[in-house]
Amino acid sequence: GKILLQGFEQEETERIKKLLDKYDKKLGRFNYQELRLTLQRHQKGEGKSHLNEIKGLMKLEKNLLHAEVTSHELFSAVDDVMKKLEKEAEHLIKLEMRNKGRER
Repeated sequence: GKILLQGFEQEETERIKKLLDKYDKKLGRFNYQELRLTLQRHQKGEGKSHLNEIKGLMKLEKNLLHAEVTSHELFSAVDDVMKKLEKEAEHLIKLEMRNKGRER
C-alpha cells in the first residue's frame, strides 16, 4: 500500500519513514491500500511547548481504520498511532475469521 505523510517537516518525514519500515512487514499482511498519517501542531500558551496531534488512517479493502494520539513527543505519538492501527486491523481479521467459520 502507499504511505502518505501530511504536515510533517522534511527531517521528521525521513525519521518517520524509518519508523514505519518496522511496521511494514506487520502491516503488509493486512493488505492495506493506503496509510495516511497527518500531523497538527497545537501551541500551548505563551511558551514554546506544543502538542503534536497525530491522526492515522488505514484503508483496507472493505474497512477504514482510524487512530489518534496527542503527545508532546512526536515520534512516540506516531509509534502509538501505528500500534493502535495494527491492533484494530488484527481485531478485524479475527472477526472476519470467526464469521467465515459460521458461514460453513
